[in-house]
Amino acid sequence: MLKDQEYTIIIEPQREGNEKWYVAYAKELGKYSCYGLGDTPEEAIADFEQAKKDFLQLLKKEDKPIPSPRSSHSYSGIFTVRTSKTLHSILAEQAEEEGISLNALVNQFLSFGAGMKSFDSKTANKLDSLENTIQSLYHSIKYMDPESIFNSIKALDTQNKNASFFLINNNEELEVA
Repeated sequence: MLKDQEYTIIIEPQREGNEKWYVAYAKELGKYSCYGLGDTPEEAIADFEQAKKDFLQLLKKEDKPIPSPRSSHSYSGIFTVRTSKTLHSILAEQAEEEGISLNALVNQFLSFGAGMKSFDSKTANKLDSLENTIQSLYHSIKYMDPESIFNSIKALDTQNKNASFFLINNNEELEVA
């Protein structure tokens, strides 16, 4: 019997034309080796859990190593990066201009880069939501009376302001002090 492995599940929305679905996977098992699909995130997770069980049994049957969940890894927070003399010089000069250490400058660059992926994903989800609202309005507006049209546009304006607020707040989160 296999011990249940707790992997961090990643859920990604997918879209092609008007079709939308979700993919659930764990990086340790391979995005294209073991994944679940569903019309909702919950369905994708349930499908992934079954795929994970089957995949781990296959690995054990074929006497292949079973990847450890990332949460079991321990990181020191220290790693060495080798770079060219030119880049080293540019970064050192920039750090000096900023009045910070080279380590602090590189840490800021890495933090910003890592945060962009999260920001892009959250922004894409908000834009999808806004797009769905606009499509819904577009398809139903010809059957609406003027007051309903006005109320729908007002609701869309509120959602647009919320999306703008979201973008502004997330941009501020990414600023590194």
